[in-house]
Amino acid sequence: MKPFLFDLIFDGKVPYLNLLKKILLGGSFLVVLLAPLMSEDFKDFGEFGLNLLVFILLIRPLSQVFPELKILRTIVPLRKELGILCACLVLAHSIGFYVKTEQLPYDLWFQDGFWAYNNFLVWGMMGSFLAFLLLITSNTLAFPYLNSWWK
Repeated sequence: MKPFLFDLIFDGKVPYLNLLKKILLGGSFLVVLLAPLMSEDFKDFGEFGLNLLVFILLIRPLSQVFPELKILRTIVPLRKELGILCACLVLAHSIGFYVKTEQLPYDLWFQDGFWAYNNFLVWGMMGSFLAFLLLITSNTLAFPYLNSWWK
């Protein structure tokens, strides 16, 4: 009898994969709802979201480079759920920043030096905006409206 980790990593047998997808989706939106309560940890949300984004982008190439690791092929279908989790973490990071600094996004737009290319707030706001767009277009309710523009 093979050990569980061997089956998981080399055979790609992930038990309860559909349940894992549902847990990822539920946990994603729970993170956003709890973000104002955990505004002290907003930097951790951003760091974990960035690391998750890098992992999502590397899943497919790594599964082709290491074909003997079947778990990577099994994780490829989880990219949508992991992407939603990543977007929710980025939004939780943004909400935590605004709660902690007690500023609204449009208050920051008119500050001196805000639009400088080396200002991290500009890049953070663009990332939050793009994450929000990806989040609202990644559900099945958006497909009928985006039908002609989205594949």
